[in-house]
Amino acid sequence: MEEIKQQPDVVTKNTANRFQPGHPKYGGRKKRSPQMVRELADKLGVDPIQFLLKKVIAGETFTEVRIAADGKTKTRVEVPVTLDMKMEACRIVSGYLYPKLSTTQVTGKDEGPIAVAALDITAILQNPELAQAAQRLALGLAAQKAARPALLAPALPAPESAPKDPLANIRKNSLGHWES
Repeated sequence: MEEIKQQPDVVTKNTANRFQPGHPKYGGRKKRSPQMVRELADKLGVDPIQFLLKKVIAGETFTEVRIAADGKTKTRVEVPVTLDMKMEACRIVSGYLYPKLSTTQVTGKDEGPIAVAALDITAILQNPELAQAAQRLALGLAAQKAARPALLAPALPAPESAPKDPLANIRKNSLGHWES
């Protein structure tokens, strides 16, 4: 029969290698701001985006320095730019040229589904007189909206300054289309 080892009831934390509160920080990565990186690039006279655009994306080859196994011999070699290198450079550069799109989740009331209003116009379209009246109404509303400046004029004009009937000059042409 196999023996089952039981784990201890109390678990203690290992606190032997911990610093005391308030000690100075040693080692680790030095934080650099984007401004510090820009200043360093200006000081060295380099522009990584310009390099990617000129040498990798627009170029066919670029110069690479290869160091021999002895660590002393250096050789300059022309290396072809592969399609994978160009695609990666394009991906990197496009992040600086075009805005990143973000998604927005659209939900209805109380995080529920979106309510969709539907209008069944089959009864209107089956009756030619109703279809003609609906078309005249839509054209009239569009003409009225175009006639008033946005946000400056009231939605409904005052009775004394009402424009002439926008539907008065609307007629069907020989093709059956409405025109004014």
